[in-house]
Amino acid sequence: MSSSCHGENSESGGLDISCRPLLSLTLARCMMGGAASSSKKGGSTEKQEEDEDDYRPMNYNRKYRGTVTLRDALADSLNIPTVKLADAVGIDKVTDMARRLGVRSPLPQTLSLSLGACEVTPFEIGCMYNTIAAGGVYSRPHLVTKVQDRGGETLYKFKPVRKPACKARACGDLHRMLRAAVTKGTGRAAIQGWPAAAAAIQGWPAAAAAGKTGTSDDYRDAWFAGYTPSMSCVVWCGRDDNSSLPGTGATLAAPIWARFMRAAHGQGISAEKGHSRRQKVAKWRQA
Repeated sequence: MSSSCHGENSESGGLDISCRPLLSLTLARCMMGGAASSSKKGGSTEKQEEDEDDYRPMNYNRKYRGTVTLRDALADSLNIPTVKLADAVGIDKVTDMARRLGVRSPLPQTLSLSLGACEVTPFEIGCMYNTIAAGGVYSRPHLVTKVQDRGGETLYKFKPVRKPACKARACGDLHRMLRAAVTKGTGRAAIQGWPAAAAAIQGWPAAAAAGKTGTSDDYRDAWFAGYTPSMSCVVWCGRDDNSSLPGTGATLAAPIWARFMRAAHGQGISAEKGHSRRQKVAKWRQA
């Protein structure tokens, strides 16, 4: 997807069996996170979601770190601060923001939603991150930008539909948090392998990449979602039989994301349109 606010370009397959992987990635709902990192006295996970008063999340390493900044909480994937923030803000506002960012799948009105206890498509997550990358401007995704006949006459041209989803200042704060996730947090593998000399230059993709890892219960789903100034991308790892994976979003999805993004930018991915508009939008990204 393009990170400009002029719209996103995505691909989808037909009904041919060879397109099954692509259809799965764009249409199938996958678990974002889970409630395994939580506990409840004398109850199951299902009961736990019904009784918010007894919902007791734990961090991945089962350790409590005390007071931390929101940036460190996101960078290190800390569950407890995340749930406390959702509780303070209100889960209804969390779901409302998810809708504005492009999520259409059903979302549970429970605190465990803040840890990803919901099923969404990679396409929806791509819309969310693309909106963040565009400074809070949501653009309706489309498959076909323009259709021309053999004589060059335009038969169809997509008309972008853009609307503000959140404030650019909030996106700037979130960008710096997501940037911390790939520079010192669980997503560090996402910026590994880029040319060392060029990666240090401001404006080079690796120097501006931001994103977040995700791992569901029993390692059944592994995610990395992120963006550079010119492109957003989501990687999901999982099995058809829903069995466990041999790793997490940090060890499986993030390296794949990095490999793909290096190749894509190496092929000259750039602003095929709206370059000046993208420069204006990118101002909020300054760390």
